[in-house]
Amino acid sequence: MNGDGFKVNPDAIFQLASAYEGAAEWLDGARAAFSSQTGDAPPAVFGLLPAAQDVYRVYRRLAQEAADGLRSVHNTLTSDLLQGLRSSAVSYIETDYDISAMMP
Repeated sequence: MNGDGFKVNPDAIFQLASAYEGAAEWLDGARAAFSSQTGDAPPAVFGLLPAAQDVYRVYRRLAQEAADGLRSVHNTLTSDLLQGLRSSAVSYIETDYDISAMMP
């Protein structure tokens, strides 16, 4: 758009989406590594006394919550943010095409 309007670079939006996609892939790998390392802890890792078993249960719950949180961030990046950015870029391209088709 010229004049007092604004200008959008759809390629820059696609590049941003690609950068977020790379971050999402890295995050998913980090989540998998975290889950595999925290999931392998044996029940006796904090000792054999009853209180140690309580600590172990809390540890397992918190580790699962952390893994679930990382999964949620990954899903938000891939489903909401990436799709929204790509959809916006395509919309700008289509709008520019439609406007240019109406020009003499």
